[in-house]
Amino acid sequence: MIYLDHNATTPADPRALALVTALLAESGVGNPSSVHFAGQRARAWLDRARAAIALSAGLTPAKGETDRVILTSGATEADHLGVIGAARWLRRAWHPDSATPATSSAHSTPPGTIATLAIDHPALLRPAATLVAAGWRDCPLPYDAHGLLDVEAAVSALATMPRPWLIAIAAVHHELGLIQPLTTFAAALSSADARWAVGADASRSGRGYRLHVDAAQASGRLPLPTLAGCADQLVISGHKAGGIGGAGALILGHGVKIDAVIDGTQEKGLRGGTENLVGAVALGAAAERFAERCADHDALRPLRDAAWRGIVAVWPQARRHADVEREHETGHVLSVMLPGIAAEAVVMALDVAGICVSAGAACSSGTTQPSPAVAALAGDAVARSTVRISLGPGQSRRDIDALVTAMGAI
Repeated sequence: MIYLDHNATTPADPRALALVTALLAESGVGNPSSVHFAGQRARAWLDRARAAIALSAGLTPAKGETDRVILTSGATEADHLGVIGAARWLRRAWHPDSATPATSSAHSTPPGTIATLAIDHPALLRPAATLVAAGWRDCPLPYDAHGLLDVEAAVSALATMPRPWLIAIAAVHHELGLIQPLTTFAAALSSADARWAVGADASRSGRGYRLHVDAAQASGRLPLPTLAGCADQLVISGHKAGGIGGAGALILGHGVKIDAVIDGTQEKGLRGGTENLVGAVALGAAAERFAERCADHDALRPLRDAAWRGIVAVWPQARRHADVEREHETGHVLSVMLPGIAAEAVVMALDVAGICVSAGAACSSGTTQPSPAVAALAGDAVARSTVRISLGPGQSRRDIDALVTAMGAI
Protein backbone atom coordinates (compact mmCIF):
# COMPACT_ATOMS: atom_id res chain seq x y z
CA MET A 1 0.00 0.00 0.00
CA ILE A 2 1.15 3.52 -0.85
CA TYR A 3 -0.48 5.96 1.54
CA LEU A 4 -1.06 9.47 0.15
CA ASP A 5 -3.89 10.63 2.41
CA HIS A 6 -2.02 12.14 5.35
CA ASN A 7 -4.51 14.99 5.73
CA ALA A 8 -7.17 12.42 6.63
CA THR A 9 -4.98 10.74 9.24
CA THR A 10 -1.29 10.10 9.73
CA PRO A 11 0.46 6.85 10.65
CA ALA A 12 1.31 6.77 14.35
CA ASP A 13 4.79 7.94 15.23
CA PRO A 14 7.00 5.04 16.46
CA ARG A 15 7.61 6.87 19.75
CA ALA A 16 3.87 7.24 20.30
CA LEU A 17 3.37 3.51 19.70
CA ALA A 18 6.25 2.66 22.04
CA LEU A 19 4.84 4.79 24.85
CA VAL A 20 1.34 3.39 24.41
CA THR A 21 2.77 -0.13 24.55
CA ALA A 22 4.69 0.74 27.71
CA LEU A 23 1.57 2.23 29.27
CA LEU A 24 -0.52 -0.86 28.55
CA ALA A 25 2.26 -3.16 29.72
CA GLU A 26 2.66 -1.27 32.99
CA SER A 27 -0.97 -1.07 33.89
CA GLY A 28 -3.74 -1.08 31.33
CA VAL A 29 -6.10 -0.01 34.08
CA GLY A 30 -6.51 3.03 36.26
CA ASN A 31 -8.80 6.04 36.04
CA PRO A 32 -6.85 9.32 36.32
CA SER A 33 -9.57 10.66 38.63
CA SER A 34 -9.24 7.81 41.15
CA VAL A 35 -7.31 8.44 44.38
CA HIS A 36 -5.82 4.97 44.74
CA PHE A 37 -2.42 3.88 43.45
CA ALA A 38 -3.62 2.70 40.03
CA GLY A 39 -5.51 5.92 39.50
CA GLN A 40 -2.59 8.11 40.51
CA ARG A 41 -0.25 6.14 38.27
CA ALA A 42 -2.64 6.84 35.41
CA ARG A 43 -2.72 10.51 36.47
CA ALA A 44 1.08 10.66 36.28
CA TRP A 45 0.99 9.39 32.68
CA LEU A 46 -1.66 11.97 31.85
CA ASP A 47 0.32 14.78 33.48
CA ARG A 48 3.43 13.90 31.47
CA ALA A 49 1.43 13.94 28.25
CA ARG A 50 -0.14 17.30 29.12
CA ALA A 51 3.30 18.78 29.88
CA ALA A 52 4.64 17.58 26.51
CA ILE A 53 1.70 19.18 24.70
CA ALA A 54 2.22 22.43 26.61
CA LEU A 55 5.92 22.49 25.73
CA SER A 56 5.17 21.90 22.05
CA ALA A 57 3.06 25.08 22.03
CA GLY A 58 5.74 27.14 23.77
CA LEU A 59 4.18 27.04 27.25
CA THR A 60 6.18 26.56 30.45
CA PRO A 61 5.02 23.62 32.59
CA ALA A 62 7.22 24.79 35.46
CA LYS A 63 5.06 27.91 35.69
CA GLY A 64 1.85 25.90 35.90
CA GLU A 65 0.92 26.57 32.29
CA THR A 66 -0.08 22.94 31.71
CA ASP A 67 -3.47 23.96 33.16
CA ARG A 68 -4.06 25.78 29.88
CA VAL A 69 -4.09 22.45 28.00
CA ILE A 70 -7.61 20.98 27.92
CA LEU A 71 -7.62 17.39 26.68
CA THR A 72 -10.49 16.37 24.39
CA SER A 73 -11.57 13.47 22.19
CA GLY A 74 -10.14 15.20 19.13
CA ALA A 75 -10.07 18.46 17.20
CA THR A 76 -13.81 18.46 16.51
CA GLU A 77 -14.67 18.39 20.20
CA ALA A 78 -11.94 20.93 20.92
CA ASP A 79 -13.36 23.27 18.27
CA HIS A 80 -16.88 22.94 19.67
CA LEU A 81 -15.62 23.48 23.22
CA GLY A 82 -13.54 26.46 22.15
CA VAL A 83 -16.20 28.18 20.04
CA ILE A 84 -19.32 27.43 22.10
CA GLY A 85 -17.44 27.68 25.41
CA ALA A 86 -15.97 31.05 24.47
CA ALA A 87 -19.38 32.29 23.29
CA ARG A 88 -20.98 31.35 26.60
CA TRP A 89 -18.28 33.10 28.60
CA LEU A 90 -18.28 36.19 26.37
CA ARG A 91 -22.05 36.46 26.58
CA ARG A 92 -21.94 36.46 30.37
CA ALA A 93 -19.07 38.94 30.43
CA TRP A 94 -20.64 41.34 27.94
CA HIS A 95 -24.28 40.90 28.93
CA PRO A 96 -24.18 40.26 32.69
CA ASP A 97 -27.88 41.00 33.11
CA SER A 98 -28.86 38.23 30.71
CA ALA A 99 -29.48 34.80 32.17
CA THR A 100 -29.91 33.06 28.81
CA PRO A 101 -27.06 30.85 27.56
CA ALA A 102 -25.02 31.62 24.47
CA THR A 103 -26.95 29.03 22.48
CA SER A 104 -30.37 30.46 23.34
CA SER A 105 -32.13 32.79 20.90
CA ALA A 106 -34.06 34.51 23.70
CA HIS A 107 -32.37 37.90 23.57
CA SER A 108 -33.24 41.26 22.04
CA THR A 109 -29.74 42.33 20.97
CA PRO A 110 -27.04 40.22 19.31
CA PRO A 111 -24.67 38.69 21.90
CA GLY A 112 -21.82 39.38 19.50
CA THR A 113 -20.42 38.38 16.12
CA ILE A 114 -19.16 34.99 14.99
CA ALA A 115 -16.78 35.12 12.01
CA THR A 116 -15.61 32.15 9.93
CA LEU A 117 -14.29 31.27 6.48
CA ALA A 118 -17.10 29.59 4.54
CA ILE A 119 -14.58 27.13 3.03
CA ASP A 120 -13.23 25.96 6.40
CA HIS A 121 -13.72 22.59 8.08
CA PRO A 122 -17.18 21.60 9.41
CA ALA A 123 -15.64 21.31 12.89
CA LEU A 124 -15.51 25.13 12.85
CA LEU A 125 -18.57 25.87 10.74
CA ARG A 126 -21.04 23.76 12.70
CA PRO A 127 -20.54 25.35 16.14
CA ALA A 128 -20.56 28.74 14.39
CA ALA A 129 -23.92 27.88 12.81
CA THR A 130 -25.24 26.99 16.27
CA LEU A 131 -24.34 30.47 17.47
CA VAL A 132 -25.91 32.14 14.44
CA ALA A 133 -29.14 30.23 15.13
CA ALA A 134 -28.96 31.56 18.68
CA GLY A 135 -28.81 35.18 17.53
CA TRP A 136 -25.11 35.85 17.07
CA ARG A 137 -24.40 37.99 14.02
CA ASP A 138 -22.76 36.11 11.17
CA CYS A 139 -19.69 37.66 9.52
CA PRO A 140 -18.34 35.54 6.64
CA LEU A 141 -14.65 36.31 6.31
CA PRO A 142 -13.63 37.30 2.75
CA TYR A 143 -11.04 35.29 0.85
CA ASP A 144 -9.36 35.45 -2.55
CA ALA A 145 -9.80 33.18 -5.56
CA HIS A 146 -7.39 30.62 -4.07
CA GLY A 147 -9.00 30.56 -0.63
CA LEU A 148 -6.55 32.78 1.27
CA LEU A 149 -8.02 35.13 3.86
CA ASP A 150 -8.18 38.78 2.76
CA VAL A 151 -6.94 40.37 5.97
CA GLU A 152 -7.76 44.01 5.20
CA ALA A 153 -11.25 43.22 3.93
CA ALA A 154 -11.88 40.89 6.88
CA VAL A 155 -11.05 43.52 9.49
CA SER A 156 -13.12 46.09 7.59
CA ALA A 157 -16.09 43.71 7.57
CA LEU A 158 -15.73 43.00 11.27
CA ALA A 159 -15.54 46.71 12.07
CA THR A 160 -19.20 47.07 11.06
CA MET A 161 -20.36 44.22 13.32
CA PRO A 162 -21.33 44.19 17.01
CA ARG A 163 -18.75 43.18 19.58
CA PRO A 164 -17.42 40.97 20.96
CA TRP A 165 -16.03 39.37 17.84
CA LEU A 166 -15.47 35.61 18.05
CA ILE A 167 -13.32 34.57 15.09
CA ALA A 168 -12.78 30.89 14.28
CA ILE A 169 -10.35 29.92 11.51
CA ALA A 170 -8.04 27.06 10.54
CA ALA A 171 -4.32 27.80 10.32
CA VAL A 172 -3.87 25.36 7.42
CA HIS A 173 -6.71 24.45 5.08
CA HIS A 174 -7.54 20.75 5.25
CA GLU A 175 -8.26 20.36 1.51
CA LEU A 176 -5.87 22.81 -0.13
CA GLY A 177 -2.87 23.05 2.19
CA LEU A 178 -3.16 26.85 2.27
CA ILE A 179 -1.45 28.65 5.15
CA GLN A 180 -3.68 31.47 6.33
CA PRO A 181 -1.90 34.77 7.17
CA LEU A 182 -2.62 34.54 10.89
CA THR A 183 0.30 36.64 12.10
CA THR A 184 -0.83 39.54 9.91
CA PHE A 185 -4.48 38.94 10.80
CA ALA A 186 -3.82 38.85 14.54
CA ALA A 187 -1.83 42.08 14.35
CA ALA A 188 -4.60 43.77 12.34
CA LEU A 189 -7.23 42.62 14.85
CA SER A 190 -5.16 43.95 17.75
CA SER A 191 -4.72 47.30 16.00
CA ALA A 192 -8.44 47.58 15.23
CA ASP A 193 -9.24 46.65 18.82
CA ALA A 194 -6.88 49.30 20.17
CA ARG A 195 -8.58 51.99 18.06
CA TRP A 196 -12.00 50.81 19.23
CA ALA A 197 -10.97 50.75 22.89
CA VAL A 198 -10.24 54.50 22.86
CA GLY A 199 -13.92 55.29 22.49
CA ALA A 200 -15.36 52.18 24.12
CA ASP A 201 -17.92 52.41 26.89
CA ALA A 202 -16.38 51.92 30.34
CA SER A 203 -18.60 48.88 30.82
CA ARG A 204 -16.94 47.32 27.79
CA SER A 205 -13.39 47.41 29.11
CA GLY A 206 -10.97 44.75 27.94
CA ARG A 207 -10.49 42.94 24.65
CA GLY A 208 -13.27 43.19 22.12
CA TYR A 209 -12.40 40.01 20.22
CA ARG A 210 -11.38 36.38 20.66
CA LEU A 211 -9.34 34.49 18.02
CA HIS A 212 -9.84 30.71 17.91
CA VAL A 213 -7.40 28.84 15.65
CA ASP A 214 -7.69 25.23 14.54
CA ALA A 215 -4.12 23.96 14.08
CA ALA A 216 -5.03 20.31 13.41
CA GLN A 217 -3.43 20.40 9.95
CA ALA A 218 -0.62 22.71 11.06
CA SER A 219 0.84 20.57 13.85
CA GLY A 220 4.15 19.09 12.75
CA ARG A 221 4.07 21.28 9.63
CA LEU A 222 4.28 24.81 11.05
CA PRO A 223 5.92 26.01 14.30
CA LEU A 224 3.20 25.61 16.93
CA PRO A 225 4.57 28.29 19.33
CA THR A 226 4.21 30.88 16.55
CA LEU A 227 0.55 29.95 16.05
CA ALA A 228 -0.05 29.90 19.79
CA GLY A 229 1.40 33.39 19.97
CA CYS A 230 -1.22 34.60 17.48
CA ALA A 231 -4.23 32.82 18.93
CA ASP A 232 -6.31 33.13 22.06
CA GLN A 233 -7.34 29.50 21.65
CA LEU A 234 -5.46 26.82 19.71
CA VAL A 235 -6.68 23.33 18.73
CA ILE A 236 -4.54 20.30 17.89
CA SER A 237 -5.41 16.73 16.94
CA GLY A 238 -3.49 13.56 17.74
CA HIS A 239 -4.08 11.49 14.64
CA LYS A 240 -3.26 14.38 12.27
CA ALA A 241 0.34 14.55 13.48
CA GLY A 242 1.64 11.16 14.54
CA GLY A 243 -0.67 10.33 17.44
CA ILE A 244 -3.72 8.08 17.36
CA GLY A 245 -7.41 8.78 16.90
CA GLY A 246 -9.69 9.90 19.70
CA ALA A 247 -7.42 12.51 21.27
CA GLY A 248 -6.92 16.23 20.84
CA ALA A 249 -6.44 19.36 22.89
CA LEU A 250 -7.66 22.92 23.26
CA ILE A 251 -4.81 25.19 24.38
CA LEU A 252 -5.95 28.44 26.00
CA GLY A 253 -4.01 31.68 25.92
CA HIS A 254 -2.88 33.34 29.13
CA GLY A 255 -5.93 34.56 31.07
CA VAL A 256 -8.38 33.28 28.43
CA LYS A 257 -11.58 31.87 29.92
CA ILE A 258 -14.32 29.68 28.51
CA ASP A 259 -17.35 27.86 29.88
CA ALA A 260 -17.87 24.12 29.78
CA VAL A 261 -20.00 22.59 27.04
CA ILE A 262 -20.15 19.09 28.54
CA ASP A 263 -20.48 19.66 32.28
CA GLY A 264 -18.24 17.59 34.49
CA THR A 265 -15.30 17.64 36.87
CA GLN A 266 -12.52 16.61 34.50
CA GLU A 267 -10.12 19.04 32.84
CA LYS A 268 -10.45 21.76 35.48
CA GLY A 269 -14.23 21.55 35.22
CA LEU A 270 -14.21 22.39 31.51
CA ARG A 271 -15.06 18.90 30.27
CA GLY A 272 -17.03 15.96 31.57
CA GLY A 273 -15.95 12.38 30.91
CA THR A 274 -12.96 10.22 31.71
CA GLU A 275 -9.93 11.24 29.71
CA ASN A 276 -8.70 8.99 26.90
CA LEU A 277 -5.45 8.07 28.62
CA VAL A 278 -4.02 6.01 25.76
CA GLY A 279 -4.86 8.69 23.18
CA ALA A 280 -3.47 11.47 25.38
CA VAL A 281 -0.19 9.62 25.93
CA ALA A 282 0.16 9.10 22.17
CA LEU A 283 -0.60 12.79 21.54
CA GLY A 284 2.00 13.81 24.11
CA ALA A 285 4.60 11.60 22.46
CA ALA A 286 3.73 12.98 19.03
CA ALA A 287 3.90 16.54 20.38
CA GLU A 288 7.48 15.95 21.49
CA ARG A 289 8.36 15.47 17.81
CA PHE A 290 6.34 18.33 16.30
CA ALA A 291 9.46 20.48 15.85
CA GLU A 292 11.37 17.57 14.31
CA ARG A 293 8.48 16.84 11.95
CA CYS A 294 8.50 20.51 10.90
CA ALA A 295 12.20 20.27 10.08
CA ASP A 296 11.59 17.14 7.96
CA HIS A 297 8.51 18.55 6.25
CA ASP A 298 10.36 20.57 3.61
CA ALA A 299 11.56 17.32 2.03
CA LEU A 300 7.99 16.64 0.90
CA ARG A 301 7.70 19.68 -1.37
CA PRO A 302 9.98 18.35 -4.18
CA LEU A 303 8.04 15.07 -4.11
CA ARG A 304 4.71 16.86 -4.26
CA ASP A 305 5.91 19.01 -7.15
CA ALA A 306 7.19 15.91 -8.96
CA ALA A 307 3.76 14.35 -8.55
CA TRP A 308 2.14 17.37 -10.18
CA ARG A 309 4.59 17.40 -13.09
CA GLY A 310 4.01 13.70 -13.65
CA ILE A 311 0.23 13.95 -13.48
CA VAL A 312 -0.03 16.90 -15.88
CA ALA A 313 2.30 15.07 -18.28
CA VAL A 314 -0.05 12.08 -18.52
CA TRP A 315 -3.23 14.13 -18.07
CA PRO A 316 -2.55 17.48 -19.83
CA GLN A 317 -5.95 18.98 -18.99
CA ALA A 318 -5.48 18.50 -15.26
CA ARG A 319 -5.83 21.65 -13.19
CA ARG A 320 -4.20 22.38 -9.85
CA HIS A 321 -6.03 24.23 -7.09
CA ALA A 322 -4.34 26.64 -4.66
CA ASP A 323 -1.35 27.17 -6.92
CA VAL A 324 0.09 30.00 -4.82
CA GLU A 325 3.49 31.24 -3.70
CA ARG A 326 5.31 28.72 -1.51
CA GLU A 327 5.04 30.83 1.64
CA HIS A 328 1.27 30.53 1.42
CA GLU A 329 1.02 26.72 1.27
CA THR A 330 2.52 23.79 3.15
CA GLY A 331 4.10 21.97 0.21
CA HIS A 332 2.64 18.52 0.96
CA VAL A 333 -0.87 18.79 -0.57
CA LEU A 334 -1.88 18.47 -4.20
CA SER A 335 -5.53 19.22 -4.95
CA VAL A 336 -6.05 18.51 -8.61
CA MET A 337 -9.03 18.49 -10.97
CA LEU A 338 -9.01 15.67 -13.54
CA PRO A 339 -11.49 16.55 -16.29
CA GLY A 340 -13.66 13.87 -17.81
CA ILE A 341 -13.85 11.53 -14.83
CA ALA A 342 -15.49 11.57 -11.40
CA ALA A 343 -13.11 11.88 -8.46
CA GLU A 344 -14.83 8.89 -6.85
CA ALA A 345 -13.81 6.72 -9.81
CA VAL A 346 -10.20 7.93 -9.54
CA VAL A 347 -10.10 7.19 -5.80
CA MET A 348 -11.45 3.67 -6.39
CA ALA A 349 -9.13 2.95 -9.31
CA LEU A 350 -6.09 4.09 -7.33
CA ASP A 351 -7.25 2.00 -4.39
CA VAL A 352 -7.27 -1.08 -6.63
CA ALA A 353 -3.69 -0.16 -7.57
CA GLY A 354 -2.80 -0.03 -3.87
CA ILE A 355 -2.64 3.78 -3.60
CA CYS A 356 -4.70 5.75 -1.06
CA VAL A 357 -5.91 9.27 -1.92
CA SER A 358 -9.20 11.06 -1.22
CA ALA A 359 -11.92 13.02 -2.97
CA GLY A 360 -12.60 15.30 -0.02
CA ALA A 361 -12.37 15.62 3.74
CA ALA A 362 -12.74 12.44 5.77
CA CYS A 363 -15.81 13.83 7.53
CA SER A 364 -18.55 11.66 6.04
CA SER A 365 -18.00 8.07 7.08
CA GLY A 366 -18.08 5.63 4.20
CA THR A 367 -18.60 8.27 1.50
CA THR A 368 -16.47 9.95 -1.15
CA GLN A 369 -18.18 13.33 -1.16
CA PRO A 370 -16.51 16.09 -3.22
CA SER A 371 -14.74 18.90 -1.43
CA PRO A 372 -17.12 21.68 -0.32
CA ALA A 373 -14.18 24.08 -0.34
CA VAL A 374 -13.35 23.38 -3.98
CA ALA A 375 -17.06 23.59 -4.85
CA ALA A 376 -17.22 27.04 -3.24
CA LEU A 377 -14.10 28.21 -5.07
CA ALA A 378 -14.57 26.62 -8.49
CA GLY A 379 -18.06 25.13 -8.70
CA ASP A 380 -19.63 21.77 -7.97
CA ALA A 381 -18.66 20.21 -11.31
CA VAL A 382 -14.98 20.94 -10.71
CA ALA A 383 -15.21 19.60 -7.15
CA ARG A 384 -16.67 16.33 -8.40
CA SER A 385 -13.57 15.79 -10.53
CA THR A 386 -11.06 16.83 -7.86
CA VAL A 387 -8.85 14.52 -5.82
CA ARG A 388 -6.63 15.39 -2.87
CA ILE A 389 -3.17 13.88 -2.58
CA SER A 390 -1.41 14.60 0.72
CA LEU A 391 2.11 13.41 1.53
CA GLY A 392 3.70 12.64 4.88
CA PRO A 393 6.90 11.47 6.60
CA GLY A 394 8.72 8.60 4.93
CA GLN A 395 7.31 9.26 1.46
CA SER A 396 9.66 8.34 -1.39
CA ARG A 397 10.11 9.09 -5.07
CA ARG A 398 9.09 5.51 -5.76
CA ASP A 399 5.66 6.31 -4.27
CA ILE A 400 5.31 9.26 -6.62
CA ASP A 401 6.38 7.26 -9.65
CA ALA A 402 3.79 4.59 -8.82
CA LEU A 403 1.10 7.27 -8.47
CA VAL A 404 1.94 8.81 -11.85
CA THR A 405 2.00 5.40 -13.54
CA ALA A 406 -1.42 4.56 -12.07
CA MET A 407 -2.76 7.95 -13.16
CA GLY A 408 -1.56 7.26 -16.68
CA ALA A 409 -3.41 3.95 -16.69
CA ILE A 410 -6.60 5.60 -15.48
